[in-house]
Amino acid sequence: MSVPGGVAAGAVERGQVLAAPGSIGEHARFAAAVSLLSEEHGGADVRTGERG
Repeated sequence: MSVPGGVAAGAVERGQVLAAPGSIGEHARFAAAVSLLSEEHGGADVRTGERG
């Protein structure tokens, strides 16, 4: 993991995004193209659909 100067190594966890304040916004909806593997190719049981 690469941590910029001035940020404590333990202050950032995997999956977090570091950005300047106000430079990005939150999104309530998004579109994605998803490819799922079948069980015979190592895929897992996955729930799909709308989430409220």
